[in-house]
Amino acid sequence: MKEQFNQSIPQKFSSRVDFMIEVLKAYSLNTVIKKESNQSLVYFINKYQIF
Repeated sequence: MKEQFNQSIPQKFSSRVDFMIEVLKAYSLNTVIKKESNQSLVYFINKYQIF
């Protein structure tokens, strides 16, 4: 899985971290909470009152 992710990184990104930051910019915590699509993340958000 990690290898597939690394291979999918466009060449315009200078590092894996740069790409991951761009992916996170498009990620919506509101959507996760509303859809409850990722139960472990919803639990983490609620437990630590992140959002």
